[in-house]
Amino acid sequence: MRYVLLVIAFFVMSVGRAQIPLPPKALPFYFDIKGLLIRQIEGSQVDGFKNRASSISREYNTTLLTTGIEMAARTNLSFPSHARISLSDYNDVGKYYLSPITRRKFRNEVDYIEEAYALVLYLSSIGASNQVSRGVKELIGEKYIDIVNMLLEELEALERKDRTNTYMRRNALKLIGK
Repeated sequence: MRYVLLVIAFFVMSVGRAQIPLPPKALPFYFDIKGLLIRQIEGSQVDGFKNRASSISREYNTTLLTTGIEMAARTNLSFPSHARISLSDYNDVGKYYLSPITRRKFRNEVDYIEEAYALVLYLSSIGASNQVSRGVKELIGEKYIDIVNMLLEELEALERKDRTNTYMRRNALKLIGK
């Protein structure tokens, strides 16, 4: 029993000594052997967190200028409404065919292309609620121009087809008329 009391007394004294500061000239910190390892681990973790926080703030400061320039380069997504192409030149396509079915076929193709062009114009006139960067706006404008060019090429192909098919007929009618 005396042995157990001595162990308990030694344990209490070692824990109690950690609460009593020693004179500053001897040791400037508390004399706590058990907590020394824990304090060293905590200190290294705190240093690691400080280093990570400072590296994050450095990275943020390096991207701050780039982000500011990018935000200043944002613009509204809108295209000029006066940049429209007149499709009235293609109203004569299929007009000189004698068969109403062939005329209607050409007219349907021209109407389909005109409706597609009107839809592209409508979609380009809708403004976005968020601003976009100028590069994205230019890419969207290029896509718009590509679609319009494709529609115009189809109309030109229809007109060429109409002219080549009706050229012989017109010449034959002129020869018969003479």
